[in-house]
Parts: sequence; C-alpha cells; structure tokens
Amino acid sequence: MWNRLRSKQIAGCESDRVRLAKLAREILARRGIHRPTCRPAPFPISTRSKFHSVDALQPDITVLIPAFRHEGFIEEALRSVLAQTYGGFRVLVVDDASPDKTAHQARLLTDPRITVKANGSNMGLGNSVLSALGKIDTPFVALLNSDDVFHPERLERCLTILLDSPNTQLVATGISLIDACGGHITLEDVSRI
Repeated sequence: MWNRLRSKQIAGCESDRVRLAKLAREILARRGIHRPTCRPAPFPISTRSKFHSVDALQPDITVLIPAFRHEGFIEEALRSVLAQTYGGFRVLVVDDASPDKTAHQARLLTDPRITVKANGSNMGLGNSVLSALGKIDTPFVALLNSDDVFHPERLERCLTILLDSPNTQLVATGISLIDACGGHITLEDVSRI
C-alpha cells in the first residue's frame, strides 16, 4: 500500500515538473527571452594563433585571466588573446579552485605564452586578481574575464595609447555584449522586461 501511494506521489511530482517546465518555456517565448537561434558574432575571432616569436621573447603585456567555473568559455577567451594583432604578450590564467574542468580546458591549448595556475582554495575574484598581480613582472597588464573575448586589435590599440600618452595610466575600451553562443546582443533582440 505504501509503495503504491509513494509511486503515485512521485508520478504526480514528475508530471507537475513537466507542466511547470512547459509553462516556463511558453512564458519565456511570449516575453521574447527564449531565443533558440544564435545571433551573429560582433567580430570574428581567428582560430589560428598569431605567434610572433620576436615579440614573445620580451613580452611587455601580461593578459591576466581570472577564471572560475568557465570550462565552456575559457578556450574561446584564450583563442581571442592568441589571435591578437600585437604579439608581445604572455597569458596568465588563474583558476580559482573551480569545481569543473576550467583549468584542464585552459591547459589544452599548448602555446608557450600561456601559463595556467590554480589556487589551492577559492579566494574570490578580487583576492585572486590581487595575488596574481603581485607576481606579474611586465610593465602592462590587460584583464580579461574568462567568459569574455578580446577584439583582435585590443592589445595593439591600448598599448599605442599608453605609449603615446605618458600620463595615461588606464585604458578602457568599448564593449559588445555577447550571448553564450558568442552572438552579438543588441537592444533590438532582447526582451524589455
């Protein structure tokens, strides 16, 4: 008797979950939030590394990539750095004790300019970045979040401004919002909830 009653309860919960999931999809679709089609990327990211061996001998920029739970994004972030038009950089990925395979994914790219370090325990974004900054010896640092990508000319453009304007200490650039597929998000294709 108890097993039959329990089976009916479980079946009832599962059918409630199915109905709830269907209702949620319908609501998202009506609001314009659920977009199954991928948007076009804001700019192309080459899959080929632009390795400049002369520039790499004495890099003057460290691209610091703090990472946590971004195994699905870290490879594209790294590829966007490796595709830069300026090659005098090294990359430091600092994995903040991710429970997923973020560090493993970063290590799959075998470029000599990439170093992957893993924190022994989760330090949080701020402390992880501060700890890494203390170990960087290049004159310039570019910060890239592990779920973002660089425009192919970003390092070149930023370095030009820094070198041409000795009083400039910080360069910020425009952004293009992208979705999980790497597509460009615009006001025209998102919900206005």
